[in-house]
Amino acid sequence: MTVLGIIALTMLACVVLGAPIAVLARERHEGWGALSADAAVFGYLVLMLLPTVFAWWGAVPLALLAAGWVVLVVLAVRRRALPPRLALDRRSRWFWGGAAVVAVVTVVPRVDSVNFLPWLGDMGAYINWANQFARTGDLSSSWPPLLPAYLGLNSAVFGFEHVASGLAVSGLVLARPVASTRPRQGRQPLMGLAVSGIVAVHVHAIWYSTFPSSETLNAPLFVIWVLTAYTALRSPRPIGPVLLNALAMVALGLLRGTGPLLLVPLIALAICSFVVPDFRAMRRSVWMLVAGNLVAAVLGFWYGITEIRRYYVETQLTNLLPDAVMSLVGGRLGLFDPTATTAAVLVVVCAAAVLAAVLIARRPVVESRATRIPGILGIVVAAVLTAGVIATAIGGTSLWNIALRLGLVLLIIGIVTIVAATRSSDDAALVATVLMLGTTITMFYGLQTVRLGLLSDHSFFLYWDRYAVSEILPALLLLLGIGLELVRRRFATAENLRRRVPAALLTAPALLGVGALAMVLVALPQQQNLRLMLADSYMRGAYELQVDLNASVEREQVPVVWASTSTATVPGFFFPNTWMAFARPMQISYGFEVLRLAGRDNFGRDEVLDLAAVESSLACSPTGRILVHEVRNGGEGLGDRIDDPSVSVRLDETVSGSMSLLSQPPGAGWQEVAFTVDVWIVEAADAVDAECVR
Repeated sequence: MTVLGIIALTMLACVVLGAPIAVLARERHEGWGALSADAAVFGYLVLMLLPTVFAWWGAVPLALLAAGWVVLVVLAVRRRALPPRLALDRRSRWFWGGAAVVAVVTVVPRVDSVNFLPWLGDMGAYINWANQFARTGDLSSSWPPLLPAYLGLNSAVFGFEHVASGLAVSGLVLARPVASTRPRQGRQPLMGLAVSGIVAVHVHAIWYSTFPSSETLNAPLFVIWVLTAYTALRSPRPIGPVLLNALAMVALGLLRGTGPLLLVPLIALAICSFVVPDFRAMRRSVWMLVAGNLVAAVLGFWYGITEIRRYYVETQLTNLLPDAVMSLVGGRLGLFDPTATTAAVLVVVCAAAVLAAVLIARRPVVESRATRIPGILGIVVAAVLTAGVIATAIGGTSLWNIALRLGLVLLIIGIVTIVAATRSSDDAALVATVLMLGTTITMFYGLQTVRLGLLSDHSFFLYWDRYAVSEILPALLLLLGIGLELVRRRFATAENLRRRVPAALLTAPALLGVGALAMVLVALPQQQNLRLMLADSYMRGAYELQVDLNASVEREQVPVVWASTSTATVPGFFFPNTWMAFARPMQISYGFEVLRLAGRDNFGRDEVLDLAAVESSLACSPTGRILVHEVRNGGEGLGDRIDDPSVSVRLDETVSGSMSLLSQPPGAGWQEVAFTVDVWIVEAADAVDAECVR
């Protein structure tokens, strides 16, 4: 199946899974376009969670979820809330025509499959764990499970070749909630189309639609979390959006260790619901969101301390929490250990949060009163963020350089929108959402500044930028959509401005033209990177080379040893060895018996085999026969180095291939690194008197 076909099939699965949820959540003024887009968004959330549920708890919870989906279908059918038959007037035809163009512009650069099969960096680990999950049914990821489990589903359905092809759906889904989190009443659909178009052509939104890293899923999941929170805040019956929001938090918590940090702006809003008169009417919704998110975060926490303790506790929590907190909570109290005491404390905390939400929900709704406090809070948040950005600019930090690549204009618009929306909007839910977005950007901007320091170059294109792609970029895109809608409303109510603008510029074609111009203005500063991204595909050729290398192993059915003619790095290759790139996938993805890998440092040099190493490897083979894959990298080959009557060495075949790489900064353009591997059949003439070394 082609990559485009896989994208279409995955999107169809999302729409089917999310259709009943979208029907039940549909507002009366929303038509077929909004309904189908919401179905894709909610279905995407469900699809991301299903493989992890299976990997963690097995088939029974999956069956229960399937039964729940059937119940939702029945409820959706009984509600009969489908939009009226589509009637295409002149303005609607322009809208759907523009939507088709934006869809094509969104899809075309994302029809790519970055098969990061070489185990290099986080991406290679995710891909190989996914293939292993598809092959064995067991997920052995050392990191949070959501991405490798979802990739494993792709690998099982579409094969190892297309393990990452379904990731492109993340980029398609991202645009919809970005365009949706705007003031709801009287929204201009064409304005939402313009925002979607900007997402479609943004370099980072494109690159991190296909690159197999956790940030690729984090960006759309974060936006879904914001969208459902906003919907809950403005809904008189928030239970549905709250449940969806909690599901989004579950997904975020099972994707990256930083997901639960989103509780910080939410708890701040919960406090404001008591002290800020403008937010009093939202108190019930806010506390329901807090309770739902806390329970969801606890699920992720429990997975972390039970299944991936080394990553979650020793890396993530240690880096995020102050030493005093780690010493108290993890050391003296032992709450980072998966004990009955920890479980009891977590249950009590969740129960207390749910009880508080229930008690607040049962109290009469308190009317809000408009004050200047939200505007003041907006100014404070914007000022802190601005000060942080200026400080990173003066310090020349890595995150400042990343912000420049994301788009400094986008950052400025976000800061201005925080001030404008909190001062002028009469939508309290929107004001609260803007404050949460501003707080989130400020929090993660500070966190990632500390984390990245002065790092800049990397062997992977835009690699360090991923730390801003997960929350900062989508939050800025959300603020862009909100800001554009506020400008449009201000213009619509300003008679003196409207009189100065020719009526022809306010027609649907003119507005679409303005949107197209905005897309061009976003794309132009990034044209060099856009051309680079479209010119080739990262890791192109690596999968085909791995398949060719595997052929002899499948044919001979004997243990394999990976070696090289020297310990030097392959010319043009950024990694210090080749065994991680090709031998580790043989072992993890394909399940072959690969010797001499146990206990090796991932960055250790390739091994040059001597007679003792050959004999200790032959001792591991019941047939006294092994394969040696030896990379040509200067120096003598195995057949010239091993000359002993006790061992037979015969060249079976020579495999050649290459992979495409793009570094950061990308001044050198795409680089093609070539590999030549000799496959030797090695046999013992007599019984081997050596100890097996695996």
